[in-house]
Amino acid sequence: MDEGALLSDLIVSSKGIDDLTHRHISYTLFQLLCKVARFEVTGFVHQNISPENLIISHDGSLELLEKPFLKQPKLTYKAPEILLELRSISKADMWSIGVIFAEMLTRKTFFPEAKDHLRQWNSVVETIGSPDSSFYNRVPIHVFRQVVAVPRSRGKSNYELLPYNKCSCPTDEAPLDLANAVDLLYQMLVIDPQERINAEEALQHPYVNFWLGYHWNC
Repeated sequence: MDEGALLSDLIVSSKGIDDLTHRHISYTLFQLLCKVARFEVTGFVHQNISPENLIISHDGSLELLEKPFLKQPKLTYKAPEILLELRSISKADMWSIGVIFAEMLTRKTFFPEAKDHLRQWNSVVETIGSPDSSFYNRVPIHVFRQVVAVPRSRGKSNYELLPYNKCSCPTDEAPLDLANAVDLLYQMLVIDPQERINAEEALQHPYVNFWLGYHWNC
């Protein structure tokens, strides 16, 4: 790595797990969760976390820019509660982190990007499946009238989303391995924010709490 590189560029340039190992991914994720955990204490929600506003330095340290390099942040990182205009968005950043996490694992865009909020919602549903009907009870009526037309979906299989041969290698060692990565990822990419993990909880997961002993100021 150079002095600093956008995470989006590193994801695209990585050819396989040997270029972006679980150790790299775990450390990047740990630092990002530390930042969002501090946001949660104050009630601040960034809402625009994406690989385009994350810089990784040559020593692996992470910087979150206030504004992304792109003038218009991509919808693909927007949480369902933002896409559907729910009142509570306190865990929206955790969804964004989950999408970024998935892209670090797969080295490609996780949710196909759409041109508007409704089409992006459709992309989410097609990829990970439809939420329980109780979720829709909290969707504003003017939005519900549009999303009710989106066909229900079971989503793609785990292997389709995270193929083992592309997301792991023989040198992986627990807890920094694909099994733990997938376990944490699926606690982040939960459509209903009431059921989604928060940053403080995520930091206790084996995939990232490995680093707590090295960073006392998280």
